[in-house]
Amino acid sequence: MSRPKEFHLVDGLTDFLNVCLKNGIKLNIATASERPNVEFFFEHLDLEKWFNIESVSLNDSKLPGKPAPDMFLRAIDNVDSIPRDSAIFEDSVSGIQAANGANVEKVVLVEDPDLTVVNMPTNLRVDEVIQDYFCFIETLTKRK
Repeated sequence: MSRPKEFHLVDGLTDFLNVCLKNGIKLNIATASERPNVEFFFEHLDLEKWFNIESVSLNDSKLPGKPAPDMFLRAIDNVDSIPRDSAIFEDSVSGIQAANGANVEKVVLVEDPDLTVVNMPTNLRVDEVIQDYFCFIETLTKRK
């Protein structure tokens, strides 16, 4: 990797994922990446701690990509859940469009404080905007 310091999970994400697992919250990934890229991320970010690579909804050329909601709907179905019980965390306009199309309960825009702020169209539903996952850890622990 040419820039390993820039290659990391969003602040608070590992703690958030650990709390999700501890509380029995189902997790999955929907990505436009193809299988080799997903395998790379699983290897270098230790994603197998929280996710089953076989459940990931990835670019296999069988579904339309974002902004169509199909990848999210497959990711939700792959963990035996339903949209109204799901939250989608996204960092792009096309991802937020797809999340809106999936009709999930919560749509969260994840902004990177080191990058330009995403210019989100006003017709899209975004329930919350975050720059890290620490805020959700407290929310999850209060649910118990």
